[in-house]
Amino acid sequence: MAAPAAELRVAWLVLPRSGSQFLVKLTTALLGDRVSPHASLTPGRQEKALPGLIAEAERENRFRKAAATGHPERYFADFGARSVKIERPFGDALPEQLRAACPDCRFIASIRPFAHMAASHASLAWGLAAPRLLEIYAEHVARLTRFAAESEVFFIEIERREGFDANLFATWLGAPPRPPFRRMVREWPMVNARAERVAKDGGRAAPLAEPDAALLAEGAALDARMRALAAESEARIRARLSGGSTAPRRFTPG
Repeated sequence: MAAPAAELRVAWLVLPRSGSQFLVKLTTALLGDRVSPHASLTPGRQEKALPGLIAEAERENRFRKAAATGHPERYFADFGARSVKIERPFGDALPEQLRAACPDCRFIASIRPFAHMAASHASLAWGLAAPRLLEIYAEHVARLTRFAAESEVFFIEIERREGFDANLFATWLGAPPRPPFRRMVREWPMVNARAERVAKDGGRAAPLAEPDAALLAEGAALDARMRALAAESEARIRARLSGGSTAPRRFTPG
């Protein structure tokens, strides 16, 4: 007997310290309980969310066991999860597996300048050194480019509110722009600030060395590629929603 279909509505494809919590809060302000329960997977695929649904002893390995069967979507079906934040999404094939298993799922990605991510990582006890972060960022951009060629991905640049089309985002997700969503778009608040994260996770006695000019230039080039990818993806979404030739994807937010 086949496993029950997962009911994932949204998957956020993010890197650590790339504005992921802002994406979650913004989407939840629009969709409310339609994206609950909410799962959150670390780069190592440990579960950080699903409060009251998953035993603490299972957080480390429960998802990995499901993924080992070749059907990671069953993990979300087991908990009735309707959304998932995936940190370092392309560390494995999870996005592609969810695309195949959950055709209703919407994929959302963040854009945050490499220099800002590197500065945040440099302050955190678990943060990555800039050269390693750049490697992961380059992999992320390359894989996300291939993924977005076959799936609709809505990109949100965390630090450029003026570039965000709230009406398009709401239409794409099939939901009216509720007051909490409009308020968040208007205020565009800082979410999960660096000082707050350091207070929770611990900081370094001495920050990591700052990236040199060459490294920052490589990061900035990747930022530009992300923005170009975002523009291409948004154009395709607009074309479909306005009756273009691309067939619409079925999505039921309720």
